Amino acid sequence: MLSNLFLYQKGGKYLKIEEIQEGSFYRDKRVARGFHQVDILDNTITASTLSRFENGNTQLKAETLFHLIEKIGMTASEYDNARRHYQLNRMDKLYDNLNHIMFLGKESLAESEKFIITSPKDRFEKLSNILIKAVLEDVTGKSYISPVDKQLVGDYLFNIEYWSEFEMRVLYYTRFILDTGDLCDFGELLIKRTQHFYQGEIKRLFLATLSSLYGVLVERQAFREASYFRAFLEEKVTQKELEVFICFNIEKLAHDYLLDRTKKNLTQIEDYLNKIETIGVTVLVKFYREWLKKLESKPVTN
Repeated sequence: MLSNLFLYQKGGKYLKIEEIQEGSFYRDKRVARGFHQVDILDNTITASTLSRFENGNTQLKAETLFHLIEKIGMTASEYDNARRHYQLNRMDKLYDNLNHIMFLGKESLAESEKFIITSPKDRFEKLSNILIKAVLEDVTGKSYISPVDKQLVGDYLFNIEYWSEFEMRVLYYTRFILDTGDLCDFGELLIKRTQHFYQGEIKRLFLATLSSLYGVLVERQAFREASYFRAFLEEKVTQKELEVFICFNIEKLAHDYLLDRTKKNLTQIEDYLNKIETIGVTVLVKFYREWLKKLESKPVTN
C-alpha cells in the first residue's frame, strides 16, 4: 500500500522502508542480480506468496521483506537507495506523460493514447493507466474509464491511512471520474490534514488539488458542496501560489456565473481571462476558455 511505513529493528537500528509497489521493484532487482524465484524460497516464504508479492497482489511484513532483500545479496541501505531512485523515475515519467496530455489535448491524441500500458504488471502501472485514461477522457470527451477503474481508484484512496504526494496526485488527476460523494469525502479528508499538508513543498499541490476539486463541483453545479471548499480555500490561497490563485479566481467567477447567469457575470470571467493572458499564462487561459464554453452549454439545475 502506498505511503505505508515499515520500521524494522536490526542491530539496535531502525530501518525505514516506504513501500511504493515494492513487489515489482523487488522482482526487477532479483532478476537483474541473476536470482530465480526458486532461489529465494525457504520456510519464510512460499512460491505463491512470493509470486503474489512480486505481482503487486499482496504485501509482506517488514521482517519478511528484510529477509528477501538479504536473499538477493543486498543490504537494506543498498536496496532502499536503489528503490527510491527507481520510484522517482517511474513517477516523474508518469507526471510528464499526464502534463503532456493535459497541455496538448486533442492535438496529440494518437500519441497520448500510446502512454496507456497494454499489460500493466503491478498496481502502480494499473493506477498510472487510470490516471492517463481519466485525463484523456476529460480532454477528448471520449469514454476511456470503466466501472472497474473507478472502483480501483476509490478503494485505493479509501484504504490509504497516511497520504503522500502520490495519493494527492491520484486524486488530482482522477477528479473528473469520481462520484461527487467520493470527491467530497476525499476533499474533506485533505482538509482535516491541513496542518500536515499546508507547509513546505507539498503546500502548492495541496491547494491545487482542493482548488481542482472545487472546480469540478462547480462544473457539476453541486453548489452546496462547492461552497464548503470555496470558503476553506478563500482563507488559504494567496498570490504566493500564483497559478493556484489564478485558477481559484476563475473557478469562483464561474461559480458566481452558474448561480446567476447574467451577461455581467459572464463578462467578468472573460475580462479576467483577458487580463491574466497579458502575464503570459496562455496555456492556462486556453484551458479555461474551453472550460467556459462547456459551462455555458450546461443546462440550469435547481
